[in-house]
Amino acid sequence: MMKTRDRILQCSLEMFSQYGHVKVSTVEIANALEISPGNLYYHFNGKELLLTELFYEYEAAY
Repeated sequence: MMKTRDRILQCSLEMFSQYGHVKVSTVEIANALEISPGNLYYHFNGKELLLTELFYEYEAAY
């Protein structure tokens, strides 16, 4: 089973890719994952940190 943090990153990447990061809110990400916004904020204190982490993971992979 995937950790919540990893699920958030995966879902965020999919939603940002499909709709663009400007049009996706953290509440929408939380709703898509069926978790509370508070749970998402426990792992990432906002969309900017989500984007930063996705960038670092991409950078590390390449």
